Amino acid sequence: MESFNKLACLLILFYMLPSCKCATIAQSEDDRDFRTEYTRQREELLNQSNYDPKVRPSRSTNVTIQLHLHSLNELDIGSQTLSTTIYFHITWYDGRLTWVPPITEIECIAFTIHEVWTPYLSVRNNKYEKGLLGIYEDGPIPLRVCNNGTVEWIFRVTPITTCQADITHYPYDTQVCPLEVGEWNHPLDEVDLVPLEFVTDSFTTDEEWDLIPPVSLSRKTIHGIGGLTFRRIEYYLEFKRNPNWYIPLLIIPVGVLFILLPCVFCLPSLEKQLNYLLTILLSFTVYFTFVSSRVPSVSSSTCNFSVFLAGVMVLGGVFTLLTLVRIRHETKIRDRCPERQMSNTENTPLHLVNHGYQGDGERS
Repeated sequence: MESFNKLACLLILFYMLPSCKCATIAQSEDDRDFRTEYTRQREELLNQSNYDPKVRPSRSTNVTIQLHLHSLNELDIGSQTLSTTIYFHITWYDGRLTWVPPITEIECIAFTIHEVWTPYLSVRNNKYEKGLLGIYEDGPIPLRVCNNGTVEWIFRVTPITTCQADITHYPYDTQVCPLEVGEWNHPLDEVDLVPLEFVTDSFTTDEEWDLIPPVSLSRKTIHGIGGLTFRRIEYYLEFKRNPNWYIPLLIIPVGVLFILLPCVFCLPSLEKQLNYLLTILLSFTVYFTFVSSRVPSVSSSTCNFSVFLAGVMVLGGVFTLLTLVRIRHETKIRDRCPERQMSNTENTPLHLVNHGYQGDGERS
């Protein structure tokens, strides 16, 4: 019985092999026809009417821009910079790149920016990186051209843009950072930028900052050199700091030190009061240094928390000065007392000695 089953399996495989081989050959022929037609269509589009990628599609071209915020990499308040990862979705119409889909139904073809016309876009407030969008060290990002003449360009950028920080309510602050996108080569009458809604659906939440939707935008006209006007789109990203990390490490310790500062006068000895004050001032100095490292050295706003720490340190300095004056005053009083009076009043509190009381409780 086992031999019969093996024989049956061999017969089935023998009859299936030709059909599989035919299917593989048919698939290979279909792929070869697709590649041939794809290559022919690309060459035909580029060769027809001597297509020049340096010439824009029409006298006035509208470029549609839609931004997708992917993640917040870093919002550095000290250097006043914002690092984000953004996907650009750019579309425009080029009537020279149209065709009727053949039997292979090729509806879209990929090109590079060296083969077809592309707008000269850039992030205007980029602090470090310079150059056009969509061009990287490993080569330009390809474009997708469909048979109706629509050119679609999708690429990812990680700009580090300038962001003027407002640290008034630190660490409960909210920062509004602009992102400026513009066309720097063609004036407004040649290429116009049409912004669409800023998309934040795929945004990855940050542990320190929360994005406040929606992202507002403005479409501005910029006057350049020679009287030319250019289009610029400004997006305003608003982020609110999450203070949960600062409450146990900054707010509560500073509050406890502020409450403990007036308790210095509860100590009986002036020397102990002085040591107590110096310890409190040292702790405030540590927190003041921490806050100073987190806020920009030059800013149009003043941090209220820094002002509070500076005021507390001034108050502690006044308490320390008063304590030193009291120590100096009581030292002079002790130096003026004769040895006989000091021996009779060595167990009498100093403020009673100043009023003329002796050690036996009688007034002198």
